[in-house]
Amino acid sequence: MNDLLFTISMFFQLFSMLAGAIIAIILLKRIRNDKNLKEFYFYSFMAAAFLSMVVIDHYFPIYGRAGLMFVDSVALLIHYTFLGAFIYRIVNSQKRSLLLLGLLVVLFPTILFFSVNHDISKLPSNGVAIANFGLVVFCCFYYFHLFNSKLTKNLLKDPAFWIITGIFCCMGATVPMLAITQYLIENTSRSVLSGLRVYVPFLYGVMHLFFIKAYLCTAKLSKA
Repeated sequence: MNDLLFTISMFFQLFSMLAGAIIAIILLKRIRNDKNLKEFYFYSFMAAAFLSMVVIDHYFPIYGRAGLMFVDSVALLIHYTFLGAFIYRIVNSQKRSLLLLGLLVVLFPTILFFSVNHDISKLPSNGVAIANFGLVVFCCFYYFHLFNSKLTKNLLKDPAFWIITGIFCCMGATVPMLAITQYLIENTSRSVLSGLRVYVPFLYGVMHLFFIKAYLCTAKLSKA
């Protein structure tokens, strides 16, 4: 049963990413004309490509476990850097931008360390937890900036708001479990772990639904 749920969760994540990439292609001109989104669609393309590699290897082993974990490590660094840089660009406050840039730069080598120095046959859960925690902190900078500024636009029509809210909600929800992964491995049964592994891909899939909403906002704005 747990294996079935994991498969469903994994394909939900994949289809969310592929749908995001397809919608980004359809709305590419409008997305590129948005001053905040600009090249953000590349993230959807890369995410869909990386997960497609993982899913294909799951059924038709190509890379081997070590090769697959290397792909995951590269994807993690791109995930953190791309989304962190996006939020940094959105936050216009000079003081907060400098703090955000400093945090972005400081956390990168930490995530790189955990991505390189771990059992190559296992997912670098500590690195993923730190990366996602860092992104949640970056989102808080955005919200502080947002609430301290005079709102002149409808946030529900703002693509950047949907993207950052998706990152905040979904990545924030992954941090607790990822942070205690090793403890769970040592102190819980395999059936419990199998059930919990459904959780993370589902949340990543939901995050990409937020991104789709952001892309669709560009279509509505162009009609306004």
